[in-house]
Amino acid sequence: MQYDSVWDKLHEECGVFGIYDKEADIPRYVYWGLFALQHRGQESGGIALTDGTDIHNHRGMGLISSVFEKELPANEGGPIGIGHVRYSTTGSNNPRNIQPLAVYTSMGEIALAHNGNLTNARELRTRLEDDGATFQTTMDSEVIVNLISRSRKPTIEERIIDSMTQIKGAFSLVLMTNKKLYGARDPLGFRPLCIGRTETSGYVIASETCALDAIGATFVRDVKPGEFIEIGADGLKSTMYAEAERKQVCSFEYIYFARPDSIMDGQMCTRPVWLWGGKCGMKRITMRTSSFPFPTAVRRRLSAIPWPRAFLLTSASLRIAIWVVPLLNRIRSNVNWPFV
Repeated sequence: MQYDSVWDKLHEECGVFGIYDKEADIPRYVYWGLFALQHRGQESGGIALTDGTDIHNHRGMGLISSVFEKELPANEGGPIGIGHVRYSTTGSNNPRNIQPLAVYTSMGEIALAHNGNLTNARELRTRLEDDGATFQTTMDSEVIVNLISRSRKPTIEERIIDSMTQIKGAFSLVLMTNKKLYGARDPLGFRPLCIGRTETSGYVIASETCALDAIGATFVRDVKPGEFIEIGADGLKSTMYAEAERKQVCSFEYIYFARPDSIMDGQMCTRPVWLWGGKCGMKRITMRTSSFPFPTAVRRRLSAIPWPRAFLLTSASLRIAIWVVPLLNRIRSNVNWPFV
């Protein structure tokens, strides 16, 4: 199948969720986690579960409430589940691109849910196709699972890390086998990923903390840029597979993708927006004032006024009117909130 880059680009807004808990109702927890992440993607959604032997994938087009409108997937009995909600560009709403993506490898079955874009996906895909690989979708995610399956490393964990060192871009992902749950974040930390604990001492990996709140889990910490997380019967294990000189920030995560009540990299998503709103308001007031035909003496006096104090109320009002009110409305209707 010929690769069409238009089919699968700019879907950074996807949401991922994974849980490892021996006592929880896994299908229900994954469902509510995805429900809380619905603002990150409304095109399609899916849930992958395990019975301890096989991985069963349940996917469909539309909102997560529509995909599982009749009933939730049956509890397979396994302690692991992952989920994904997808948002992509026009022309890529193909059922084959619905995640999670489950494949068979020489190390056993593996399922993956991916958020972000790989800048070298085209290059890697061409190389894999030249080596004889076949692709059923146009997703970057299938490139990742092909890298994992073709790795010569002795363990599945080392194969995943080996694939992470070959891909470039902004991404976060969760993976599962029949025994373990995994998570990884890009070396620059563009895409968010956090860790939580359930009331029954299980672990959760999610794109945003609002998914943790939805199932009553406690936020532990953010996954570090370049960190690989392994969760199994022995608990959580962390490995740094890459290190960057400094962390990068995607401003769109704060002002466009993330829910404002989520905590991302140690701060509420509303805080940067609040500060930016104030700065934008002050800049606009300063520009408007400087353009008035005031005499030079009056303009000098105006420039000597302590602007942050003089316009504190104006700035706060602008912040509330421009940012806070729309954001509060967005929290109220986050599930059906349309992208602009």
